[in-house]
Amino acid sequence: MSETFTDTSPKQRLLDTAARLFHVQGYHETGINQIIDEAQVAKATFYKHFPSKDDLAVAWLKQMQAKTGNRFRNLVSDLNKPARQRILEIFDMVEESMLCHHFRGCPNQNMLSEITELEHPIRQQIRHYKLTERETFSQLAAQALGPDYSNQAPKLGDLLYFLLEGAMAEAQSHGSVDPIRRARYLASVMVDKAFSVAQPSFPD
Repeated sequence: MSETFTDTSPKQRLLDTAARLFHVQGYHETGINQIIDEAQVAKATFYKHFPSKDDLAVAWLKQMQAKTGNRFRNLVSDLNKPARQRILEIFDMVEESMLCHHFRGCPNQNMLSEITELEHPIRQQIRHYKLTERETFSQLAAQALGPDYSNQAPKLGDLLYFLLEGAMAEAQSHGSVDPIRRARYLASVMVDKAFSVAQPSFPD
C-alpha cells in the first residue's frame, strides 16, 4: 500500500518507503521495484541516490540511528537530572518504542537476523551503532558512580546494555513490555547497589 507524499524529496521518499517496508516485510522480502513503485519515483532516481538496495539500507540505518543517537546524547549531557534517572529513561524509551511499533522489535536486530555475512556493510553499520549505545551506558554509569569509581563504569555500562538488549528480544518474542519493565527494575537495583557498597565491583 503506497503512501501519499507531500513536500518530500525523492531521496527521502525512498528512505521513508524502505523504512516502512523493511519494518513490515523484512529486508529480503522487499524488492527494489516495490520500493520504487511505492515511493513514486523513477528507477533512474533510485539509482541516482543509491547504487544498490544495500546502500539504501545503510543510508536508512544511519538516518534512523542518528535520531536515536541524538536522544542518547541528550540524556548524557542533561546534568540537571541524576544519572540514575537518565539510565532508567532509556528503558522507558525502549518500552515506548515497543508499544508504538507493535512489538516488531529493534530494527537493528531485525536487520541483523537477515544478514549472515559478518563483514557485510549493513552489519558493519549496525555494529558501529551498537558500540555507540554501549558507550552511552558507560558514560551514564561513570556519571552515576562518580570519579572515585570511574574504572568500574565500563563494566556497569556493559551489564546495563546487555540487560536492555536481552529485554528487547524477550519483549519482541512475547509481545509484552513486562521484560523491559523487569529489566528496568534490575537496572535500578544494580545502580543502587553500586552506591550502597564502599568499593563497587562488577565482574570482568
